[in-house]
Amino acid sequence: MTRHFGVWREGEAGRSKIFDPIISKGALPEGGKLSIERRYRPVHAVGHLRFLECSDLGPDGAPRGDLTPWGDILFPYDPALAERGDLRDLPLDSRLSHGGEVEIVEQYAYGRDGVISVSIENRTLGYSRRYVLGQGLGAAE
Repeated sequence: MTRHFGVWREGEAGRSKIFDPIISKGALPEGGKLSIERRYRPVHAVGHLRFLECSDLGPDGAPRGDLTPWGDILFPYDPALAERGDLRDLPLDSRLSHGGEVEIVEQYAYGRDGVISVSIENRTLGYSRRYVLGQGLGAAE
């Protein structure tokens, strides 16, 4: 990996954007395969994940240098939206309608072929979607 790869996330309940570096430059093991997991409890009904790679990270962790967007994923955190295919027309600042907290688990896999995939699961309510990043982002496999 000659560049950093990560995702912009909502921070402070949607009041700010935070860059989360998923794979750091030079971090691949000798076998060339890597698995990464993220867990969190969202406040919004729809997750808007904006993926990119960059040549450098600033002192504050924000991407800088040469930036290359990989695309966006919209994932239904709210169980009322789990069966809905197209989430683009929904307001991204809508809050979860589910009364309890929801746990989301993202599992990233980097293969020897350089392909990055992510499985996003609503662990609390038992549904998930898998995406191959850089290949028709926005639609689950």
